[in-house]
Amino acid sequence: MNISMLPFGGWLVDFIYKVSLALPFWLIWSVMGIGAKFFPFLPPVYLAPGFWETVGVFIVIPIVYSIFIPRIANISVNNKTVNKKEEEGVSKTKLSTPVSSTRER
Repeated sequence: MNISMLPFGGWLVDFIYKVSLALPFWLIWSVMGIGAKFFPFLPPVYLAPGFWETVGVFIVIPIVYSIFIPRIANISVNNKTVNKKEEEGVSKTKLSTPVSSTRER
């Protein structure tokens, strides 16, 4: 197997997955008429889209989402630096704030 064929296999699996998601949505929205029943204010082109247009929307939405929505989970923290700063902060507060054993009135 040629390693350059791996992306095409993933794209094929993703395409089959998107078609399997778009099929029930299209059947319920267009054929069963849920779109026309609950969203009559939409233009007719959105009330009865074609099947391949629906598949295209299911393919494009994740791409646009990944471009415009930043990933929050990409933040990495070095634990050694954080622990060192916490220790320095704790030691400074211990030295700067004297603890008195008697209570002043």
